Amino acid sequence: VHRLDAETTGILLFAKSPGAVESYSDLFEDRRMEKTYLAVVEGVPQKPEWTCLLKLAPAPGQIGRMRVDEREGKESETHFRVLQSIGPRSLIAAQPLTGRTHQIRLHLAETVGPVVGDDIYGRQEDRGKLGLRAVRLAFADPFTRRRIEIRAPVEGFCREYGFDIPAL
Repeated sequence: VHRLDAETTGILLFAKSPGAVESYSDLFEDRRMEKTYLAVVEGVPQKPEWTCLLKLAPAPGQIGRMRVDEREGKESETHFRVLQSIGPRSLIAAQPLTGRTHQIRLHLAETVGPVVGDDIYGRQEDRGKLGLRAVRLAFADPFTRRRIEIRAPVEGFCREYGFDIPAL
């Protein structure tokens, strides 16, 4: 129904029929799907919470890479909240309102620092596992109208980077 960057772990929503794909895709397109990610970044934000509204566009001549482009870029919006900082790294909850390619990765790289392991927007020598995990989807089911919340385990992800398990 939606996509994740190849290196991002966590929740991916599938549907069994073309009608279901269309109905659930509409939730994403109409911004009625609540998405939460955990990101481990190289940096400590100056504020505990912030919103990034930088416009994003494809980087010319660089397939698969995006860039900030205030004139030609598409609107994008991500809300961030610092959950914990240890030394030079921080664990951040990211809630993207829009769904642009590499949105969370680029918004963090531009406002705080790169996501750990991000060899596109971070340091080339930092080629470990990408510190980005889709941990929550919440929505009103388009067929039953019931509130649905899907959560991915976070304990292993947090332990891997030395952080406590956060309350989301």
